Amino acid sequence: MENLRKLNLPIDERLKQEAAKLEEDLIRTEILPTLTEKIEPALAQVQRELVLVVDYVPGTPLKVSLSRKRNISDVLPDAVEISPKIPHIVTATGINRSASTPFRVEFADGYICTGNGKDTFIDALKHMKLPRVATFENRIFAGFPLVGRKQRVTEDNYKWQENVDGWWIYVNMSNDTKIEMIRQVADYLGISVKVMNQGQSTSTSPVETMKGKRAMFSLNGGVPMNKRATVLTVVKNYVSEHPQATFSKIKEVFPDLLQGSYGVVRPLVEIQNRIDAGQDAEHRYYLEPENILKSADGIVFAVSHQWGNQFPAFQKHVKNTLNWDIEEI
Repeated sequence: MENLRKLNLPIDERLKQEAAKLEEDLIRTEILPTLTEKIEPALAQVQRELVLVVDYVPGTPLKVSLSRKRNISDVLPDAVEISPKIPHIVTATGINRSASTPFRVEFADGYICTGNGKDTFIDALKHMKLPRVATFENRIFAGFPLVGRKQRVTEDNYKWQENVDGWWIYVNMSNDTKIEMIRQVADYLGISVKVMNQGQSTSTSPVETMKGKRAMFSLNGGVPMNKRATVLTVVKNYVSEHPQATFSKIKEVFPDLLQGSYGVVRPLVEIQNRIDAGQDAEHRYYLEPENILKSADGIVFAVSHQWGNQFPAFQKHVKNTLNWDIEEI
């Protein structure tokens, strides 16, 4: 279009419409998925609903505005919501499938590679057992976990998740994000895994059984959790059942010696002081807003998620002190 203008050639309405359609497709397939991938992790820390408006004028600095009005039409009366659109290809069988570069997931006992990124992603998560993957909370997508029981429904009926065996798996993400999620989940569950482009593999057999899984535990017969999630749940339950407990009382119930230098619980002020001093405290505690706790005397604190060889002592302490059962499953 710009070249036509420079040459003083006429631009009819059909060309304008085609150009507008091409730009809209570019926004759907390239810009929105990138924005979603970059913004969602940061917004996971925000608890209220909001509308972000990107004001783009070619040749001028980008402007981003914030509105507390939830309905976008209240902010921009002529706004049109454009859901991210995933490119599709038609296979030789006539089945519509997402255009996706194949990658291969290698476990200790074999590999998964379906020839399609989304299917490989789903099968890899299934292989790691969906109930176990559902305990992974390190990444949230528009308020939804990677694997959970709730479906995300939007007004345009856009498909964000796949339902697999009663679990909703969030699949609307780039292949790079899928690969990163597989790696993070595997690390979280203590599973050895390699992810690579198809053709770079070293394993020659498809997966059959899983070996070397990280131990999972049940608190009083509840859902399976890993060690650190179990500790968090124990502390949360104690605070919930003892709303009058001061921080000193909570520390008495969960003394530092059970964990070590990080302590079982630590005031946010102390955690911030450690961070300011150059210590890696930021990655040693549950600092997500939904996991921050507050004692009866107003101390805001967090729970450590650094648990390895100390866990058996914590397990025994909880039984002796609270008479709660933590059983390996």
